[in-house]
Amino acid sequence: MNACVKGKVVHNKNLMISIGVAVLLVMLVGLGTGYVLYYRQGVKPVSVKTTLEYDPKNVVYFYQKDNAWKFDKLGNSQYTMGDSGCLTCCVSALLQMQHFTVDGLATDADAGEVNHFFQRMGSMTVREIFSGMYWRR
Repeated sequence: MNACVKGKVVHNKNLMISIGVAVLLVMLVGLGTGYVLYYRQGVKPVSVKTTLEYDPKNVVYFYQKDNAWKFDKLGNSQYTMGDSGCLTCCVSALLQMQHFTVDGLATDADAGEVNHFFQRMGSMTVREIFSGMYWRR
């Protein structure tokens, strides 16, 4: 009889642990859902309106995976334009669309040429790029 009682006690103990874990998981899911719902309430999607309109024919854009430069290294790094050149492409388009001139860079420079310019200038941070240190309108 003792063996049966001990087995039943062990079985009940395992059952109680399983129920406890299940209840804990349900509580965590409930708390997580409540947290998301509470802190996300009142958050509205962002709507952006521009004050300028560009004729689509005049919009300049560069594709970082363009065959002309996708294998070019970004500075002395292991990264290439194809993998990580999105900022360089954006800066290139910005320079052309906003008619910025940069000493040592053609006014119609493409993303590959802008990358080579950055390489010649050495390490450049985003702050340096947008500080006006190298360009003027």
